[in-house]
Amino acid sequence: MQLALTPFLVGMTLGHLVFSPLSDRYGRGAPLPAGAVICAVATALCAMAPSLWWLVALRFVTGFSGAAGVAIGRAVVADVAEDAAAARLVGVLMTLGGIAPVVAPPTGGAVIGAFGRRGPSGCWRRSRRW
Repeated sequence: MQLALTPFLVGMTLGHLVFSPLSDRYGRGAPLPAGAVICAVATALCAMAPSLWWLVALRFVTGFSGAAGVAIGRAVVADVAEDAAAARLVGVLMTLGGIAPVVAPPTGGAVIGAFGRRGPSGCWRRSRRW
């Protein structure tokens, strides 16, 4: 399962290299929602991945598309604020980025506690081997 972290980080790195120039060329409006939708769909598919290799591939897609939020979020701060206001906004982004990894595991644990390891999607997959 640790194998799923590396493709996420590689995808996040490559996503920065793609989404930053795209947002500079086409504006912030199109790449950001596209990245968010792809990331959400890939994350949902990760929960239903039939094998480890599907999970690894989907984690890459999740990281790649998730980079849109990180890269474009910082660019938006540079677009709308200067000096002290920009520093404050970057501080808010950093705080949210620091809180999310702390809140995610207990939230995931609560979901698993409520629905089980396979969650709601497990009801139609009981016969398949995980």
